[in-house]
Amino acid sequence: MRTRWMGLLALGFAVGCARAAGSPDLYDALLDRDLPARLAATQRADFLADLPKISTHEHYRAGGSLDAYRKVAAAMGIRKVILLPTGGAPDNRGYREHMASLLDAAERDPDFIIPFATVNPADADAVALLADAVRRGARGLKLMAGHPDYYQAPLDGPPMLAVFEEARALGIPVLLHVSPIRIPEQMPELEHLLRAFPSLTVIAAHYARTPTDFDETARLLDSYPNLFMDVSMGGGLSRYQGEIPRFLRRYRDFVVAYQDRLLWGTDLILDAGETERSIRERIETDFLLLGARLYVDPQSGRDKTSIEFGLDLPRPVLQKIFYENPMRILGIH
Repeated sequence: MRTRWMGLLALGFAVGCARAAGSPDLYDALLDRDLPARLAATQRADFLADLPKISTHEHYRAGGSLDAYRKVAAAMGIRKVILLPTGGAPDNRGYREHMASLLDAAERDPDFIIPFATVNPADADAVALLADAVRRGARGLKLMAGHPDYYQAPLDGPPMLAVFEEARALGIPVLLHVSPIRIPEQMPELEHLLRAFPSLTVIAAHYARTPTDFDETARLLDSYPNLFMDVSMGGGLSRYQGEIPRFLRRYRDFVVAYQDRLLWGTDLILDAGETERSIRERIETDFLLLGARLYVDPQSGRDKTSIEFGLDLPRPVLQKIFYENPMRILGIH
């Protein structure tokens, strides 16, 4: 909340300067008590539904609410989804059960579900398990090893190198959670992996967790042609909503500049607790944040008197991030 108020204060300062120069008074408009209600009334649940989409980052746990997700996806233009079996911290515990359940679900619905595998690189059978999952239909690999709650060994240690080598041999992409700003030692570890496997497609989740230092985000993409990123926000959505008012130009300029290297997903955790309503509202929020200028968060329990700032990305940019890039980068057809 403090971050969001700092962003609004910064906006207020800028608007105050504009008013002094005789420009239209946006500040007074934002103080209008009725503005959030009027704005919410103009929001449509099918905003951007006409654009085709492939969601490339949604987590799955055995028994997850796939039927609810399918219904929402059909209404919102999501034609396919990459699901990531995910266990608990700190060692991805339970991932074998979740992965087996996902591979079964994908076999029943191959036109919609694109399953990724996952492993704990420290497990002695991690390489064999990955090979078996690909034989059963897995199309990629998701690793949580760089998440602060899962980070137990260097990202470029022997177990991870062995898993990356198997992914390279299998010809599958790797989606990797890294946290190099919060855990600085991860940056040289990540870069070692990227140099060691130049032919392997690597997707760093959540802008590689480098915002708001987009100079560093850009440096990574400029330095490593095999690196891509996704713009998923997941549990960090409120943090992004707080940062965007303060760093609107940085976010928007980065996405527009690197539109050919970015993918989209919401980073939902599809477990038994998700409902059709919660899934729809969360995805709708993503679309508003990416495609609108101003919006009211449609999620249940969120403040309906607050105005959020979106990135107002051009439709051709959204078309790439939503659909064209997943087909090209990940070979999805």
